[in-house]
Amino acid sequence: MEAVRVSPEPLRTEDQFTPLALELSRQAAANVIALREKFPALPDVARYLTSRPVRWGSLWDCLDAGISAALVGDPDTARDHFERVLREEPLAPWMVEAQEKARELHTIAPDRDAVTAWVARGVDSCRSKLGLDPVLLAIS
Repeated sequence: MEAVRVSPEPLRTEDQFTPLALELSRQAAANVIALREKFPALPDVARYLTSRPVRWGSLWDCLDAGISAALVGDPDTARDHFERVLREEPLAPWMVEAQEKARELHTIAPDRDAVTAWVARGVDSCRSKLGLDPVLLAIS
């Protein structure tokens, strides 16, 4: 995946901004295609996320791996990752919030439908805050 280089000069006109916006959208579309090829199905995502070495301070990595494991019906792996999140010392309010999510997910991990509903609520909430229409998620 490529990165777009932006000049330190501020963009002052639409003529300056438009080509950059078009290039960013082109690269975003290419990145989506590459990710879909690399991860054609949710089990592929879960395998990747749960197989990565655990890094110190990787609270989000562990939370994401746990969620993906729970979504594919592997509650033991999910709980292992959620427990790693819970072992972190919560040094900031966002860490406390992440641990609250991990605690809730740890409890419902064996119930794939409950985890799927939890994820759908989170996606709906984020889309609503961004002013986007709801979408039907196909999680399988």
